[in-house]
Amino acid sequence: MASEKNFKGKGGFYKKKGGRQALRSAAGSTPVVAQETAKVSKPKKQKKTLASLVHEENPAAGPDTTGSEMNAYGALMVLLNSEKKKNKKPTATKTKPQANDDEEDSDMEGIEQTEGAVEGFVSEDEDAEAEIERDEAEDVQAEENADADSDSDNEEADTNSKNPFIWHFQAVDPQVLEALPASSTELEWANSRYSCDASLGPASLIATPKLTTTLKTPTAEAPSLLGTAAIKEKLREPFKTANPEVTKLQSEFSKPLLNYQDVLFPSRTVDNEKELQRLYTLHALNHIYKTRTKVIKDTYRLAAEQDSGLELRDQGFTRAKVLVLLPTRNACYEFINTLLQLSGLEQSENKKRFKNAFYSETDVPANKPEDFVRLFSGNNDDVFCLGVKFTRRAVKLYSSFYSSDLIVASPLGLKMIIGNEGDKKRDYDFLSSIELAIVDQADAMQMQSWDNVNHIFKYMNLTPTEMRNCDFSRLREWYINRQAQYLRQTIVLTQFVTPEINSLFSHRCLNVGGKIKFRPRYKGAMARVGMKIRQTFSKLTGPSVEDPTLDPDARFKYLSTIILPSLQRGNPEGTLIFIPSYLDFTRIRNYMDKENFSFSAVSEYSTASQLGRARTYFRNGTSKYLLYTERLHHFRRFDIRGARTIIFFGLPENPRFYEEVTRFLGRTVVEDQVDISMVHVRAIYSQWDALKLERIVGSERVGVMYKGSGETYEFQ
Repeated sequence: MASEKNFKGKGGFYKKKGGRQALRSAAGSTPVVAQETAKVSKPKKQKKTLASLVHEENPAAGPDTTGSEMNAYGALMVLLNSEKKKNKKPTATKTKPQANDDEEDSDMEGIEQTEGAVEGFVSEDEDAEAEIERDEAEDVQAEENADADSDSDNEEADTNSKNPFIWHFQAVDPQVLEALPASSTELEWANSRYSCDASLGPASLIATPKLTTTLKTPTAEAPSLLGTAAIKEKLREPFKTANPEVTKLQSEFSKPLLNYQDVLFPSRTVDNEKELQRLYTLHALNHIYKTRTKVIKDTYRLAAEQDSGLELRDQGFTRAKVLVLLPTRNACYEFINTLLQLSGLEQSENKKRFKNAFYSETDVPANKPEDFVRLFSGNNDDVFCLGVKFTRRAVKLYSSFYSSDLIVASPLGLKMIIGNEGDKKRDYDFLSSIELAIVDQADAMQMQSWDNVNHIFKYMNLTPTEMRNCDFSRLREWYINRQAQYLRQTIVLTQFVTPEINSLFSHRCLNVGGKIKFRPRYKGAMARVGMKIRQTFSKLTGPSVEDPTLDPDARFKYLSTIILPSLQRGNPEGTLIFIPSYLDFTRIRNYMDKENFSFSAVSEYSTASQLGRARTYFRNGTSKYLLYTERLHHFRRFDIRGARTIIFFGLPENPRFYEEVTRFLGRTVVEDQVDISMVHVRAIYSQWDALKLERIVGSERVGVMYKGSGETYEFQ
């Protein structure tokens, strides 16, 4: 077995296995090989923990204790009290605004860089750092003296209902935050109908927290989107150039987006992905620029009024404010190109290096479905994490996480840096001040591993274990009180909703501004099959109706005692059993092996030779049954020949899979000249499959099949 090594880089740690890399790309076929470079050995500085800083400021605070969030929080409060006692005000030379802090994390000295695994760990030499610092100082002076942003005056004065950024982050009602419960699990929500265009879902919902005082966020009208204070002036022209006309989708979607409400949008398609990406990229840039402008102006205001006792709170613990999660490097490449296009900045650093690492001309066979081609074209590696920093003149790629404004990552790449409890080398403090989180293509991430996404949200907006260039006198109160998660906006884009995605949105998205869940109506995937194939749906009954943990056992019992015996009594040749869960796959495989069934079994972990052999045996009748997993179909999209009966042990999450697998039968009818009445689909479902069932049979039929007393429903 390959040995494991820990690698340290700027902003975090990650693990790599020696020898051949064990990680696989999103396509599940190509190993990701990391190339080690020489280790740069530098004398390490002793890291100062939050508790040790407190001990220096106030020896009476007790010994240097670390390791718990409560200790960090208590230490932070002592430090803040100490700052107030000193009553010292920052000057222009002493105060380093967080949004312009170009200094790399000096604590992270020993670096081992790994090209091709996790990007974003870069050690810059001192001359480059000094030059960046000078550029930043010039930028700040230029913005203050020339007032280059034509809307900067409005930024300071516009605290009314026209500016959601100020309402949500800067002038949030203190009574709303005071009304929040001690634990997020105690927060209750009230659902109501959300009014939107019928094409996006007439049954869409908005959930607002049940508090004595509610956050009154203004409405930003999308048609006048680019003519209001909601969007920075420097972003309007680039957006108009890239997006000449605001579509109906953008008009509806921008309302909750610009109002800083959480959004779950389950209608992302190949056709609308570009207009959605341009819109959320504009929103991310707008948030970064507004934050930067606020910090710069406050810095000079404090310098000009340093004897007035003025107190301005405009920062978080760390600089990074936006997190974008994407499934593949190709998706990251396209997002960064959109970001550069809309940024309004002509200069970019490390663009060539970025293209070499993230771009590939690898094409997917044209006979594959369109959504498969879009997901797996180009570089489909799923391990990356990249920091992006904005100055007034340029966009810098590969900035360290603690000096970045935006972090774009895959769930696996960021999970490797965060690490697990008990790991000696891990880092997640750079996620402490995320105010906008965007999860694009959540359905693809679920096929990779949804646990990674949950892991990232678990460590977001926590109090840092160590302080890095944090100006305590300018920390926002809701950061101090550990309430950042209630102000963070989360955007989730997906082709369809799953229970796991719903759970994330329900339990990890806690925005006091409200959260909106779009609920489209479906015509049904079975209507798109194209042939009148007999399709039977069998509903499970019994104890599993009350307890979802009993559902797998009920399905297996129904398959092994009812479906398989009836097939065995006839001619089972050409029976394909589609299985969503790998655990169910192994259970059925072991059962059929024990009972001496003639079968082949393939999954996402099968080798190329195993896949080819199983498909051949199934095609020529050597194997009567073929076990076939959902994740295998997601990663390979095979067109299986020889199928005459399809058994859906569970309904697929992706409705496209239902129509694609059912069309296996149509190929048999055409190529083998089999009468269409001799082919058949049989699907097992339970009341826990309501979301899947609606996407397959349609919104009009699902009510009867879900709540009706019948146990069998047949369509043709």
